[in-house]
Amino acid sequence: MALVSNVVFALAPLISLIFLEYFITAGVYWPVLIFGAAFVFTFSHPTYLFFELKHLIDKENIIERVDIASVVVFGGLSLSGLVLQVATIIRLLALLNPAVYTLPAIFLLSLAAAIGGCLGLTDLVSRRGLWPPTFIKHLDKIVKSKKLLTICLGTTALLSVLTMLFI
Repeated sequence: MALVSNVVFALAPLISLIFLEYFITAGVYWPVLIFGAAFVFTFSHPTYLFFELKHLIDKENIIERVDIASVVVFGGLSLSGLVLQVATIIRLLALLNPAVYTLPAIFLLSLAAAIGGCLGLTDLVSRRGLWPPTFIKHLDKIVKSKKLLTICLGTTALLSVLTMLFI
């Protein structure tokens, strides 16, 4: 069930963005608040889905044995998360149309997605993460962990490069 919910949450930002575009184009702005909030709160979840690959590396009793089926399932989930995050960033860039500031916008959006994914690795739950002291505590875990900081910066670089390749 957790895998299904992770996939649904990973689809949420792209779906929210499609609705945002529709309502902005239609000139109906009250739904923009709803879909905008949904987008903001789920923006980095595809990156968290990308991190499903960790279950093949870390033995956390989630995968009993690493075989071809587990590699296909968790590798597929991971690849799906990466594709969804890059597609979401590209679609958001098209909506925002940053023109001259495209490269900084790509980097900042990639960094936000990477930080959000890494916050998920610290077991930050969405509704508790809205409380600023909890959010700061989990952000502090990332900054103080060389492993998480490296994952965060590496993911930022990967997302930035892939986004630039597909723009």
